Amino acid sequence: MDANMMWWLRSATQCSNSICSTPVIQAHLLRALEVSQYCDDRIYLAFGNLGRGVFAKRRIEEGEIILVFTGPVIGFTEAVAKGDKECWPLQIGHDRYIDLEEPGCYANHSCNPNAGIVQDRILVAIRGIAKDSEICYDYSTTVDEDHWSMECRCGNEECRHLISDFKYLDPGVRRSYLNLGIVQSFIASQQKDTGDIKRGRG
Repeated sequence: MDANMMWWLRSATQCSNSICSTPVIQAHLLRALEVSQYCDDRIYLAFGNLGRGVFAKRRIEEGEIILVFTGPVIGFTEAVAKGDKECWPLQIGHDRYIDLEEPGCYANHSCNPNAGIVQDRILVAIRGIAKDSEICYDYSTTVDEDHWSMECRCGNEECRHLISDFKYLDPGVRRSYLNLGIVQSFIASQQKDTGDIKRGRG
């Protein structure tokens, strides 16, 4: 693990927002300082219903870190230039994206996710994930650009059929994600005065 990632993980242990401030997440963050960001004892890549995806090599407990997204930081223009891989860059600011590397670029979307992102780049389990289950997060928790959208093929009963910006989610879904602390920080900061975040959380 390079020096920049080590510094970032150390700073992440100071997080005070919702799920990432809990003792179990803090313990896993400290553990992540000692291991590679590609937790190959936890995940593997395979083909599933949505194409290539990230799967659990063993049972992953709620709150456990799955992986840390890595890659160079790029801007909006570079993200759009990805073409059919425009869904790969992970938005972390209004004009900032992580151009995801393996294995994170293969993490698929679900409208009923079993994982979510804390601290802008750490994928954690939001419920227990059984061995060999695909690990998915809701892409809309990371998007606020009024540009990109994608047809959803997750197949869940809750499927919205279209993936787009966080602000277009049902208000109840927005509140749920915000209170779990799995919305990108630049988006969550815009929601503080909307009443979507329960007072006393985070």
